[in-house]
Amino acid sequence: MSKNIENSGIYVDARNMYKELYSNAFYKMSKTDRILIGDRMLTMNERLIADISMAYHITEDKQKYIEIAIAQFESLKEILRLASELSIISDSKTKLRIFEFIGRIDEGIYKWHTCANFSHYINSNKIIYSL
Repeated sequence: MSKNIENSGIYVDARNMYKELYSNAFYKMSKTDRILIGDRMLTMNERLIADISMAYHITEDKQKYIEIAIAQFESLKEILRLASELSIISDSKTKLRIFEFIGRIDEGIYKWHTCANFSHYINSNKIIYSL
């Protein structure tokens, strides 16, 4: 049975953040900023979506794929912070929505990571709980 990633909050927020960046930030940037920063932000967000999808669907080595998604997310957060600090993303409403997505993704991805770590620990140590 295939898992339905469309119900995953992390995935939905990553997709919505991409839409926000594309429709409300990318085209409001100067041409130079779109080339230097905007393209990179969108590409990193696309990779984040792909990494989340891999971690969600692949049961073997799930921990590895979650860690890849976390690394991608951290890189994306840094470039978004820089874009905000340099006023490349200047619209305050757009900034607020983007950083709301970042907060929710951040919380969700680290909960996912913690849960996967715990599951891996249980499986690797063959801990069995019985009621």
